[in-house]
Order: sequence, then structure tokens, then C-alpha cells
Amino acid sequence: MMMKYDDDDKVHAAGLMAWSRDGALLATSYGSSLILWDLRGGSGGPRWVVHMDDGVGSVAISPDDRLIALGGAGETVHVLDAGTGRVVHELESEGDGGTLAFDSADRLAVGGSVFRLWDIQEPKQLWAAKGIFTFAISPDGSFLVGGERGGLYSVSTGTLLRYLLPASTDFHEYCRTWAFSPDGKHLACWSYDRVRVWRVERAGTP
Repeated sequence: MMMKYDDDDKVHAAGLMAWSRDGALLATSYGSSLILWDLRGGSGGPRWVVHMDDGVGSVAISPDDRLIALGGAGETVHVLDAGTGRVVHELESEGDGGTLAFDSADRLAVGGSVFRLWDIQEPKQLWAAKGIFTFAISPDGSFLVGGERGGLYSVSTGTLLRYLLPASTDFHEYCRTWAFSPDGKHLACWSYDRVRVWRVERAGTP
């Protein structure tokens, strides 16, 4: 299947992309536009297109496929109804370019100079921490690892349990991105010239 989005007779390539868990929905961005494709219909056309004044810098789809979160250059994360593209929530955000992710309980994590975890149903902020632009949430939703030194947090309470890297870590060895393996048994981080991998212990922590 080939999918095209024509705007002013120009075919735009996708920028950011996010899949739904069942592979039926694909969200893609181009500049200040977010496009949602429904692959179940087979038409190759978008379900909807929305244009955001502050652009699209990050995107995530909720586990139940009902909501899409997107962040841009401003200080707001927009939460859209996946069926219509209508904005249903606007959440406070600090830090352009931070990661967005839903966990298994449909809570929304927003990275930035101030990281925030939201109960998206209310919506209400559950907890916050400074300086977590990029992060990863364990597949079981119990732990979050993020920040340059790998702060390990309890998702339910926001308690900082420990750092994975010591305070003496050189700037060039700081972690820039984090990822848990799908089975939750390993955690990886990428820095400037290396990738580190931790084995996750039985208790669920690296």
C-alpha cells in the first residue's frame, strides 16, 4: 500500500511517525501538520489532517487507540480524539523536543525541562521532576528511566530510586535516548559514541 497526502499539489514526505499497538493506525507529521492514516480501510488516504500553530515535534498514540498526544515548539501538549482529530485536552509542557509516551495504564508522560506524568482521563498531573527530556517506561508500567544519568523512578509515586550512572560521569558519556526491550528484560541507552545495555533484574529494576 502506498499512502499520499497532497497539499497544494505537492506530495509531502512523513517526518515523525507513531504506530498504534495493533498496527491499524499510523500518525505521521509534516511541518506543522499531523496526519492520521487508518490502514484498515485500504484506501491509502488519511482519516484526518490537523494543522498546529506551534508545529509537531513529538507524537504518541494511546494503548486503546482513542487518543493522540502531540507536542510542538510551544509550552502545550495537545491531546486529540483519534476518531475526529479534535483537541480534547491541552496540557502544560516545558521544554521543546521532549519525548511523549503513554504507559500501559493510559497515563501520559511528557518530557522536558520539567517532566510531567498525567492522568489523561481527568486530566490531572500526578507528579513532576526536573530535567527529563528523554525517557523510557518499562513494559509493565512500573518504572521510568530518563535523564542524562538515568534516573530510575517509580511510575506510581514519582519517587527517585537511584541513578544508573554515577555523578562523575563525563558529559560525553551522558545518555541521550533510552529504550526497554519488548520483553522488559533489558534496558539500553545511547550516548555520543556508545550504547550501554543493562539486564533488568527480577524485581523489575536495572
